[in-house]
Amino acid sequence: ASANIRINDSPLWRDVLRQASKKKIAQEKSQAEPATLEDVRRTIARLLTSADPAARHRAAQLALMWVTCARPGCTLQLKRRDVQLTGLDLHVIFVRGKAHELRKGPHPVSTRIPEEWKALITSALEAVPPNQFLWAFPSLQARCLAVKALSADLRATRQPLQARSIRRGALRALAEAGVSETDILAFSGHSSVQTLRDYI
Repeated sequence: ASANIRINDSPLWRDVLRQASKKKIAQEKSQAEPATLEDVRRTIARLLTSADPAARHRAAQLALMWVTCARPGCTLQLKRRDVQLTGLDLHVIFVRGKAHELRKGPHPVSTRIPEEWKALITSALEAVPPNQFLWAFPSLQARCLAVKALSADLRATRQPLQARSIRRGALRALAEAGVSETDILAFSGHSSVQTLRDYI
């Protein structure tokens, strides 16, 4: 007679399940609340009325993050020559940051920007010579501080938001608009479909 094996009775199996459950819960807690286009619009509108001289730069960065679905650190490392705007057609080549590292080379993104953000992005581009960083945050410490400022700007619009909420929300908006996972994957720079699905 063969003995029935009851895997659920195994202490080792139960421990593996507990660990997997804890890991899943931790991942869900660490995921940023996705921003909506309305969240971004409201944040940009508030920044444009701010007396803070750096607020206009943060508004332009938020707009670029949304339209390119980019990570905050990647947009903070853009140089002027990495970004081209012709009419409403935006072309960005990420040659620094995580997008570049994951792709092991430049990650180009082409998209169209909303008419309402054209003047904002144009003025940010015109203010910087080609070989300079758009936002002047080349050091890791400066980028961390800039991301914290962006997160604070977003939380002033809606409490759980943070800088990472922009990328997650923009990718989710593409999925909800019916863009295929293959096209989103090529656009976003994710290394796998599974990683992308964690976002959308």
